[in-house]
Amino acid sequence: MGIPGDAVETSTSFFWLDDGIVHIQRKETPATAETTAHGIDIIRGLIGEVPRPLLIKSGWAGGIGLEVWPTALSAVDPLLSAIAVVGEFESAELDAFRPIINQLLVPFQVFTDESEALAFLREYLPGE
Repeated sequence: MGIPGDAVETSTSFFWLDDGIVHIQRKETPATAETTAHGIDIIRGLIGEVPRPLLIKSGWAGGIGLEVWPTALSAVDPLLSAIAVVGEFESAELDAFRPIINQLLVPFQVFTDESEALAFLREYLPGE
């Protein structure tokens, strides 16, 4: 799936809502605490009060430093019902983030196939 024309673009990512799932397409630009806080505000604007599943596509492990995680983790529980990451990652890349991932209070999976990630996330769509 490509980036839709109505996606919100920042210096680090594109954000959009499709079929109840928040999508983030990461750019190559590294995230900072400030850009992460801005992204969280964008997600709040997209979803309102209802927690939604989140799909993060590519550029994830190499583009988010440890200093960004406290900001990102603070938003997970009230905003998100599940998280899936799609990309090709070396095991060592993910191992560096396992302690942080293990702190998440929502289901989290890493996929190499976007359709599998979306199927996982559809299990966590809010009842409407």
